[in-house]
Amino acid sequence: PGQGEVYDRLRGPEYDVSLSDSRYVECSDFEYLDDAQQYLDDYLWGLLGDDSIDPRFDPNYPTGIDPNRDGVVDCSTLYPIPYIRPATDEEAAEILGAVAVQETDENGDATFDLPAGCYYAVIGGLGYETTVEEFCLEPGETEVNEVNMGEAPGYLEKWFVPPFCDYPTPGARDIEDIDGLLEDCYRYLDWDDVSMSVSIFEGSCAEAMETGDDDTAEDLCDGPVYWGGANDLYPWEGIPYLFVTLAEGNYTLCWYGIWSYTTNQDTEDYVYVTFNCEEFSITSEETTQLVNYSDDHAAGRIDVLVLDEESQPIEGILVLLFDQGGNLLNWECTDQDGEADFDTPLDIGVYGDGNYTVTATDSAPQYGIFAGCGYDDEYETQNASIAYSVFADWDNDTFVNDDVSDGYGDPEAILALTAVAP
Repeated sequence: PGQGEVYDRLRGPEYDVSLSDSRYVECSDFEYLDDAQQYLDDYLWGLLGDDSIDPRFDPNYPTGIDPNRDGVVDCSTLYPIPYIRPATDEEAAEILGAVAVQETDENGDATFDLPAGCYYAVIGGLGYETTVEEFCLEPGETEVNEVNMGEAPGYLEKWFVPPFCDYPTPGARDIEDIDGLLEDCYRYLDWDDVSMSVSIFEGSCAEAMETGDDDTAEDLCDGPVYWGGANDLYPWEGIPYLFVTLAEGNYTLCWYGIWSYTTNQDTEDYVYVTFNCEEFSITSEETTQLVNYSDDHAAGRIDVLVLDEESQPIEGILVLLFDQGGNLLNWECTDQDGEADFDTPLDIGVYGDGNYTVTATDSAPQYGIFAGCGYDDEYETQNASIAYSVFADWDNDTFVNDDVSDGYGDPEAILALTAVAP
């Protein structure tokens, strides 16, 4: 910057989404300063929906990267993400320690004027394996090398369709009808922005990646051969679009995202797309077309309100969230407004369509949970069943994050607890 040209950053901010315990996050967990700041910004955004938590006194605050709790990362060992521009041929030669660098012309030719001696040429390109050719030149000799680069690469063309574009009935899932589908993309919402992480691995390992079986995934796949965020994709008709050159073979693409929109109260809210993977093949000189529908993996936020017999909020009640199989997914303590909000944006541990059970209890030890709440035994335990739908959550009141205390939205469950007789 400042040299009269506009340069791009090397990449957008990113961080390891498995950094879920904010208390132990340190500067060394990030490659660049912008990565750490993105983590902190996301953490602070997660606190916005809970007025009872003050960042100055939050026991889980990531003080390892922001000891002053002022919202600005303090990591003197990290540098910002650098700006980049394409190197000239001369600069590329110097960087690589090469005698000369050229790109082939439309005929696939590259010509070098070299003094007598022995050399080796390294030839590579997107989607091709690198080839090395050794040769020697006598004074005045012209050497012609014809290099067979093998199979020509293929191409991946992929669309990431925003949530609710084909709701309520999956519609034009045929690539041929993608234009018709996108015409309806904004009939429900005008999407403001999206944060994404997209990775492509060589090999077939979708199931292992989705289940977190790292050992199996490493055995089945290599890479990633591509990684990018929303800023690295093309905005095609207003949605993220990926076009990439790949060598012939089998691949696995994994991604997750957070779509933001403006509610009818001019507040910002979010619909999540949980981590998901799919396998595909690339054929030489052909284009593989894929469409990812956010609705297939959409997730939102389950909000619970706990009241007493006089419809007053109860603070300090333990609320447990179970899946349909009775497995404990998460727990929260109600705040001063009686609210428990189940979402964890930092590790995308949000909840998709399905059946859930919530239990509100003031007898936490019975459940083996020691959370700093629910110890008073002043109220009877209550359960509620929730048939959750992300679209229905939004369609009910335009809010996915239902903050009753601020007058925004309706919770998925309201539990009225009866006081235990003295």
